Amino acid sequence: MITLELLTWYNKEKRALPWRETTNPYSIWISEIMLQQTRVDQAINYYIRFMDHFPEPETLAKASEDQILKLWQGLGYYSRARNIHKAAKKIMSEFDGQFPDTFQLLKTLPGIGEYTAGAIASIAFNEPVPAVDGNVQRVISRLFGVTEPVNTTKGSSIIKGIAEDIMDKDEPGEFNQALMELGALICKPQSPGCNHCPMQNECYAYRKSLVTELPYKVKRTTSRSRFFHYLVFLDPENKKSYFRKRDNKNDIWYHLYEFPLIEADKPLSPDQIRHAFMENKLAFPEGAVLHHFSEKFIHVLSHQRIHTHFFVYHISKLKNNLNDWQIVDYDALHRLPTHSLTTRFTGGYNF
Repeated sequence: MITLELLTWYNKEKRALPWRETTNPYSIWISEIMLQQTRVDQAINYYIRFMDHFPEPETLAKASEDQILKLWQGLGYYSRARNIHKAAKKIMSEFDGQFPDTFQLLKTLPGIGEYTAGAIASIAFNEPVPAVDGNVQRVISRLFGVTEPVNTTKGSSIIKGIAEDIMDKDEPGEFNQALMELGALICKPQSPGCNHCPMQNECYAYRKSLVTELPYKVKRTTSRSRFFHYLVFLDPENKKSYFRKRDNKNDIWYHLYEFPLIEADKPLSPDQIRHAFMENKLAFPEGAVLHHFSEKFIHVLSHQRIHTHFFVYHISKLKNNLNDWQIVDYDALHRLPTHSLTTRFTGGYNF
């Protein structure tokens, strides 16, 4: 009964989205990766542009990392882009260019976990496996009264088991998408539309007035503060600047470009920044004169608050081979893949 009502509602109310026009596993994969941590309305244009540039695994595998990161710029969580590049190369080298067609094989690709593998396997290959994302967790928790925290191993296992039990084995892809759509459109985290929900009569949380309480979650650690001091060394006469490429593989902005950076556990003055250069065994450019510094702005990530200042220095000539920096023309800055902090500054500063 639940399955029939859910699929009937979905076929009538589902949104028209470009990745729903196909069962091509590559297209579904790209859309699912983009939709992680990204709103649907934001992902649509990125998806269309990405598919125009890289319509199949072969073109994606042959692309440079910089090309992919540049197209991804603005979506955030750049490890997703790096992983799809690695996965495309693996598809070409280990699967002869053919997309893996089972849940278990899909999980061998970089960046593909239980949820993404379930979504691709069920939608593209009709394999009856669940695809449990945050929307599905919320729907099932409320519908069946799951009181175990959904962000624990036990809670996750309970949700997955229920999803398997109620799944339409003939149309697993449609069923999984229907659950996700119900969570996105009706069974929302805040202000759910219970009066318009096709599951209202069957919903445990609605009957027990627990809709605002479920799903239960274990509270995670609070966010930490970081203090970024970007040094923008400009040669106004030749219209050039120093840029660097982040090289920490554990960093969310790995291989993205930015201005030279000093990170500290508190805000630093210009004199303290110079001292920090010496402590980090970096050469401070000779003749650099502080010209301007930006107001502080705070960039919020899931578990971090990044307090950011940009210090602009003018210098008569930039030297080659200074630290690990590259010399870049002003006009070329926008062509390189950069993270949102850099983009925010370059978009608003009059070079």
